[in-house]
Amino acid sequence: MMHTRVLAAFALLVMSCAATKSSNKVEVSCVSEVPEGKYSMSSADSSITGTFVQGKKDGTFSVFSSSGAQAALIPFHAGQIDGLVRLWFWSETNQGQLKLESTYSAGTLHGQKRSWYPSGDRRGDFTYTSNTLDRAEGWKPDGSPLSAEEAAAMAAHDVDADQHFYNLIVKIIDESLPDCSKKEEGRPTTP
Repeated sequence: MMHTRVLAAFALLVMSCAATKSSNKVEVSCVSEVPEGKYSMSSADSSITGTFVQGKKDGTFSVFSSSGAQAALIPFHAGQIDGLVRLWFWSETNQGQLKLESTYSAGTLHGQKRSWYPSGDRRGDFTYTSNTLDRAEGWKPDGSPLSAEEAAAMAAHDVDADQHFYNLIVKIIDESLPDCSKKEEGRPTTP
């Protein structure tokens, strides 16, 4: 499916960032042996910025491609995805084109989730209550509607692909953090 291919391509970009971990530049302060305050990680291929509060991701984490194009906005509260997630296509031909919007509450899909094809045409429109799919509409790339069963299958497939992507971003952030137990209190550090 197109959604999976696009996420897979973006994941490769972000994974290349993780693979070159030794050349990544990471800045975050350590307070009481946990990350605290502004976080930034940059590599040759991408960058991620965000905020930690008492050692947990809290606030919006932004992911940018090497060209500086916005690729993702993932809001966190107390370490869980919470709020409106936005993903953009990152290729040169459709930078700035919104790919996905999903609403989360305390780590669960809760509210509307919409997706678009690289052409800008709508792809899926779903509604969730605490990770339970309540409504599903989907469209083929030519704009024709999917059956109810096809739309529900698209929704289930997308949830798995999206979760894999979010887990990858979280893993990259977590693995790039310095060992705050060994750093001088309150000073910005790099691993």
